[in-house]
Amino acid sequence: MNKIKLGFFVVLGFMFVITVSQNTYAQEAKTLKIGAVFALTGPAAAGIKDCMDGVQAAADWINKKGGITVKGQQYLIEVVPEDNKSAPDGIVAAANKLVYKDEVKFIVGPVVPGLSMAMTPITEKAKVLRCKVNGTGNKAEMKPGMLYTFSTFMEIQYVRSVYDYFVKSYPNAKKIAITGPDEPGGQAMVAVAKKEAEAHGLKVVFSELYPFGTQDFYPMLTKAMAQKPDVFDLGVGIAPWYAGIIKQARELGFTGPMFAPSATGNIYLIPMLAGKDFSYDIFFLDADLKSPKMPSIVKEARQQVSNKFGVDLTFGHGAGWESLWCLVQAIEAAQSLDTIKVAKVWEKMKSIETLYGEGTMSGLKDFGINHVVLKPRPLSRLEKGEIEFIKFISP
Repeated sequence: MNKIKLGFFVVLGFMFVITVSQNTYAQEAKTLKIGAVFALTGPAAAGIKDCMDGVQAAADWINKKGGITVKGQQYLIEVVPEDNKSAPDGIVAAANKLVYKDEVKFIVGPVVPGLSMAMTPITEKAKVLRCKVNGTGNKAEMKPGMLYTFSTFMEIQYVRSVYDYFVKSYPNAKKIAITGPDEPGGQAMVAVAKKEAEAHGLKVVFSELYPFGTQDFYPMLTKAMAQKPDVFDLGVGIAPWYAGIIKQARELGFTGPMFAPSATGNIYLIPMLAGKDFSYDIFFLDADLKSPKMPSIVKEARQQVSNKFGVDLTFGHGAGWESLWCLVQAIEAAQSLDTIKVAKVWEKMKSIETLYGEGTMSGLKDFGINHVVLKPRPLSRLEKGEIEFIKFISP
């Protein structure tokens, strides 16, 4: 009887030790605040606000897997969200708040190049490490001396591959019209597109930048149509702008192909906004995220976003997700929260996981600094309002 009692108390004591140990471990987990700044209001919000939700979903996913471990210390991520209001003064205010009031050392976002450039002096001076979502490749977006600014990708690195696909798929196309928003990113993309079009044997018969946030594209498109282009390069933009150009060009009688060497943010919006009847013979550097050909991690992200927000995963969600995930991988690779150390390790990483496959760090050739994630990008087509995944492309 005494032996039974003794055994009981030994087991009870052992369970107590385990419970205390587990509680102590849980109590020892610290919080790592990471700022997130995106357009939640203003003209860019419709195509970008999903990025913020993507960051939040990724943070939950990372935390469920144990968070970040740095030298044996566990950290759970707390996202500190800020709205840049689609304007330079809005992002300056958001950046100052995150850096000097919230005292974050890591930030993800934004998307729009001009807004990214507006906050760079603030984060660089404070040595705050930032992973911006996307980028076009304007030289002011990423250049030597930007020690703490990284990007999940730059659009100009993929323009040539998109044009390669186009000329092989449409060998009879000879004349092209090129458009884009009149802001630093749009300007950079149009300049690169014109060079690639000519290098691929296409004659640029029309090129024009439209004001940021334009809804009425008829005047521009009327001028473009007068030059009888065989194809439109829609440049960089967001889904509502692309849909506006597509719808209005079709209404004016253009029946040829259209494409953009860029993501839309939410390709599913385009047939909804432009109309299924007008959404044909169009392709984007964007993903049909419902395709069974997507990597398994995309399926995990879809489930996480669905569980948290009750919506389907969009490219915008994925872009926000990747910005946080890439940053976290760099922190863990450096085994440090010192932004100087993390930046030095990150720029030398040979392998970094993304939603669409393994990537690596690049940018030295194009931007003079190795701060851009180079990865496979999905190419998808719109035909009769339906989205079809074509293939993954790399520069």
